[in-house]
Amino acid sequence: MAAKPTLSKTPTLSKTPTLSKTPTSSKTLRITLRKSPIGFSKDQKQTIAALGLRKREQSVEHNESPTVRGMIKKVAHLVDVEEAS
Repeated sequence: MAAKPTLSKTPTLSKTPTLSKTPTSSKTLRITLRKSPIGFSKDQKQTIAALGLRKREQSVEHNESPTVRGMIKKVAHLVDVEEAS
């Protein structure tokens, strides 16, 4: 049996630059749950949970992004938002 030749060439990676979707100087938002999501729709409860909020008056900080802004807009009647320093 003849041995198959092996290739010792390593795979090359693409040299194209990748763009970051988040700006380098992103703002931080402090989101505080002011009203209980009890009695509101299931998707609003899931949005509150996705933001990391579990109890009333609890605050979390998130970097500003279109995703977080969309979630805040969906539950704006339940939360307060301020820019964190």
